[in-house]
Amino acid sequence: MKARFYTTRAYEKYLLQQIKGVAERHNMGVDVIDSGAFIVDVKSGAFGVFDMGGNLVKSSLQWRGNNTNCIPHGTVRRAGVGFCDCDAVFLGNAYPHFGHFLIEHLNRAWGMDDCPGDNVKYVFVDNKNIGAKPWLFDFMELLGIRRDDVLILNQSMRFRRVFIPSQSFNNSGRWWAKQFVIPFDKMRDNAHVDEVWDKVYVSRARLPENMRTYGEEKIQHIFEKNGFHIIYPETLPLAQQVAIIGNARVLAGCAGTALHLALFMKPGGHVIQLNRTNAIKDSGVLQYRMCQMKNLDFDVVAASVEEFKSQHGGTHAPQIIGVNENLRAFLDANGFEYTDNDLVMDDGELARYRAQVDLFRQSHGGQFIQKLKKLSIKVIACFVPGRIMRGRVRKWLKEHW
Repeated sequence: MKARFYTTRAYEKYLLQQIKGVAERHNMGVDVIDSGAFIVDVKSGAFGVFDMGGNLVKSSLQWRGNNTNCIPHGTVRRAGVGFCDCDAVFLGNAYPHFGHFLIEHLNRAWGMDDCPGDNVKYVFVDNKNIGAKPWLFDFMELLGIRRDDVLILNQSMRFRRVFIPSQSFNNSGRWWAKQFVIPFDKMRDNAHVDEVWDKVYVSRARLPENMRTYGEEKIQHIFEKNGFHIIYPETLPLAQQVAIIGNARVLAGCAGTALHLALFMKPGGHVIQLNRTNAIKDSGVLQYRMCQMKNLDFDVVAASVEEFKSQHGGTHAPQIIGVNENLRAFLDANGFEYTDNDLVMDDGELARYRAQVDLFRQSHGGQFIQKLKKLSIKVIACFVPGRIMRGRVRKWLKEHW
């Protein structure tokens, strides 16, 4: 793997510092718990797998960074817990965000083939009682699992046996195991499409107005002129996305969920990430780690030309990219052909961006107010008891304040 940075030195230094000292895990395995029980408390969001003695099975903890899921308090009672006369494979919780699910909640799927049985359910815990997104079942079908065999569990249930594959990746990139990529390669091999392309650009241009990246269509036109096929992932069935990107040698696009589909690429490929914010903290660390695990070259280009400072996620401030000195350096270094007109920001697009910034200021305040709100949210959240509730309060304040 090779990484090249067309960014500020501060961004490059931060990213390289974050990936230092990350350990590869070798002690992967599948725990088998006889008469294991999924204990789920949707009120608190707590969940976990417990053995017959009421003890938490530690391998069922869902790690993210230094934190795990909340664990149900008190004694695990057998009374009132339903029983299902079949085996169950624990795959984590049914997280509703596509990108986070891809990274955090398929990282146990590597061990599915090590869970024998002729009557097996594949279990996702719905610990917040919000249901499962349709693409969860699409992922499982690509892994050869029928929808009828996928169980979305929002209440406590005991099974004959519970299989718990080790978590193979920590979302913060603190540790990972080579087994992590197994299900993604399997899904790619099971996905088929009539036409594939060597170079693919994943565009955000057809997302809703509050999610699209201004200026992107002009940039993607440069990529298209240089042999890239443009796709809009949200308009395609999942199997088609997997097949197209899994057979591409080069994948380009703005930082975010669509680029995480690089997990389906074959080793030796190349990922080009266009950063759509000037903030140092974005998905670059995570994308770097995925490229490392898949042995993909990784180029990071700071393409933001924003006039109002945004973040990678959370604030929903408008974002805009353009041909700045960083993107121009990338294009020249990689032999891209373009015209002088390709380098000029479209006046109409810039006007639409500025109009959205004005709307954002009216509803959320200016830069100083944004910083003050961010600090206030942190302080307020400190007084909220319970990690799950604290997270909910933070999320609500970010969206409504």
